[in-house]
Amino acid sequence: MGAIPLGWGFVAVKFTRFRGVLVLVSALVLSACASGGSSPGESAEDEAGAAEQQETWDLGDDFSCTPSERFCLDLHTSAFCDEAGTGHGLPQACGDNEVCSAVSGYCGLTACEPGSWTCAGSDARRQCHESGTDWSTEKVPCDEGGLCLQGECVGCIPGSTRCHDGASMETCAPDGFGYLPAVACEFGQGCPEEIGSCVDTVCVPGTVECTSEQTFTECKEDGDGWSTISPCPEGTLCLDGGCEDCPSGESFCLDENTQMTCDATAPQGYTQHDCGPYQVCDPEIGHCEWGSAPCVAGAPDCIDAVTFDQCMEDGSDWAGVPQSCPENEVCNFGACVSAECQANIMFLVDRSGSMKGEKWGAVLESIGEVIHGNRSFRYGVRFFPPTDGPVEKGPPAPHLPLGVLNSYSVLLNLFTDWYPEGNTPLTTMLDRIVQHTGNFFEGSPGALILLTDGEPGCWPSAAICDANLISATESLFYDSGIRTYPIGFAFGGDTSFLDTIAQHGGTGLEAHVQAKDAAALTEALEAIVDELDECEDE
Repeated sequence: MGAIPLGWGFVAVKFTRFRGVLVLVSALVLSACASGGSSPGESAEDEAGAAEQQETWDLGDDFSCTPSERFCLDLHTSAFCDEAGTGHGLPQACGDNEVCSAVSGYCGLTACEPGSWTCAGSDARRQCHESGTDWSTEKVPCDEGGLCLQGECVGCIPGSTRCHDGASMETCAPDGFGYLPAVACEFGQGCPEEIGSCVDTVCVPGTVECTSEQTFTECKEDGDGWSTISPCPEGTLCLDGGCEDCPSGESFCLDENTQMTCDATAPQGYTQHDCGPYQVCDPEIGHCEWGSAPCVAGAPDCIDAVTFDQCMEDGSDWAGVPQSCPENEVCNFGACVSAECQANIMFLVDRSGSMKGEKWGAVLESIGEVIHGNRSFRYGVRFFPPTDGPVEKGPPAPHLPLGVLNSYSVLLNLFTDWYPEGNTPLTTMLDRIVQHTGNFFEGSPGALILLTDGEPGCWPSAAICDANLISATESLFYDSGIRTYPIGFAFGGDTSFLDTIAQHGGTGLEAHVQAKDAAALTEALEAIVDELDECEDE
């Protein structure tokens, strides 16, 4: 190949800046030449010499560079600065997968993702150039207290821990942006600030434990033991790890089985009450509450209408050896009884707000005890105010229909699910029972045992209420053979309406049955059941 024809020339088109370095965009301009080809006889040396004649460009008066150093014309083109510092040699195109480094001026493979970050020490970072060949020399510090992790400024090192309050530990989130919610140390552990994690101790530093109702002890700062026993201030009790005021009438839980009620007249300033069977003391409300259980501990009970099983001694589950009742018999509270001769008893129980707490538990316990000891009857339960909408809407139905109430666990779970609230719509409830007697007694005679602790809401007057009560109770007796037994439980108001029900309910009573406490209620229910025949003439 011979010398480059005169028809080839380099023309400077435009100057721009590439990351602080002048960039020249050049173009080859081709002019048509009929005889511009190389002759076969020209040597490679002649070709190189011709190229040297064109290796320096005139870039204008305002261009300057450092002689003999490389710089980038653009992202994919490198060049040498000439000796005068006013131009450059023939540009060199970068190869495939290469870019021109704005730092060195040479072509090379990318070293990082353009715009990405890397750590520059523990508390600063630097960014990758747009070329991707180099990291910036400029350090960008993290915010005060921040740490650099994998190019990101974070608040903490993922997985690291710190103590929260001496008794719990916080763990840095996986993304490093803050700590997860504190987790309490295990029993016998504390969290010293200098260690930053839970460690075994005798006790958790700073915690307080009650040694009695009126004394406490505090864990030492190092967690290796307890301080001496100290008395609570006068008028306070040690409850749940601290001395608290004991206003008269308020209740607290000493433990899950013991309820304490503040009483200024008591010698120690409080009274103590053990929770009954299937009860636990709820610390949120401060008194014994009923919980559910599958069966009565150690006793036989019904699984369904015709099958019974033995309950395990701890009451946790059935023994798993079910037995079926003989033909023409049904299961009732763990016993098989004749299906042909069963009297009907429906409990109508007041669940207004005044029945909360110990009253509600006493009613459950008394009903359970009575029906467990008198298994030859069919029992049912209905609450008022209702739990299935306004009492005016109907037709109403028992919450536990006759025959469904055949085990103590069924009764227990019902009382647990429907806690007392609302008013006392007795007259309306009795009227609705009259209208839908078939839903309650299945067309057979029986007894309605009414249990309440307060006066019913009467509208528009007491006289009209009395008239409605008389009409309802007489209709139940004369039309359906259903006798109504009224019981006033821990009743402190006007009980004349209960006497009215007693006198017109077909029982022969002149006054209602009074029951001032749980024992008296059980006795009253036993007396009513004993009076009833197991098989009544229909």
